[in-house]
Amino acid sequence: MAAAFAPGSTVAAVARQYDVATSLIHKWRRTVRARETGFAEVVVVPDKPVAASVPAAAPAVALADRF
Repeated sequence: MAAAFAPGSTVAAVARQYDVATSLIHKWRRTVRARETGFAEVVVVPDKPVAASVPAAAPAVALADRF
């Protein structure tokens, strides 16, 4: 499997070298990656300043005389 992860290697070349189907190399690579991380890759970027929002004025409520 190291050959499948080597820089510059291709799945097709590794499959030909070891006489296996390319689909097996893809499956093995997915399996290894899932075991190594267990999580999706995340990139953290610094927060950008956000303009402060101004709360809207409370709506005027007219009370009707019910009596």
